Amino acid sequence: MKRISTPEDLRIALINNEVGLAHSDTILGIIALPTPENAARICHLKKRDLNMGFIIVLPNISHLSLYTANLPQTLLETLTQYWPAPLTAILPKHPNVSHTLTGNRDTIAIRIPSTHIPPLPIISTSANYSGNTIAWNPLNPPKEIESHIDFVYTPPTAPAQTTASTLVDFTAHPPNIIRQGAFKLLT
Repeated sequence: MKRISTPEDLRIALINNEVGLAHSDTILGIIALPTPENAARICHLKKRDLNMGFIIVLPNISHLSLYTANLPQTLLETLTQYWPAPLTAILPKHPNVSHTLTGNRDTIAIRIPSTHIPPLPIISTSANYSGNTIAWNPLNPPKEIESHIDFVYTPPTAPAQTTASTLVDFTAHPPNIIRQGAFKLLT
């Protein structure tokens, strides 16, 4: 396992299909490019059910149409007002997105963080075994996770956030707050 600290090193590691640990604007996550192979690898290392799905972390809203479908204009305008932020939105999945990334659901979890790491889409999940305590410090990752990853990304100004993103199902009417987190959604 290597330690990297520049965005360019992170981009290269991801393009080489490596799996690693990194912060964005919330908790420490296990990240990789959004491929079925990387999703399966992360599920295996976390001892996680393949039907759990992942958060797709996007660098900006221009990537949204690659992962979602049939978004009403009013919802797109609302999300544009909120993002970037520690808000994860459950939205209708684009038909071309692998069910491996969404846990066999027709919806997809999308987030555009305020401190995005690489300039490309990634999958992310908390840095822990499923059901266990979440890891917070990239300098001291859980040993059981560290032995199965390729890198730890520690930029010079890593965020010290210990709250997960707010998770909202925007396919429900009205939208349903599933998990209140770091983003305070006005309802």
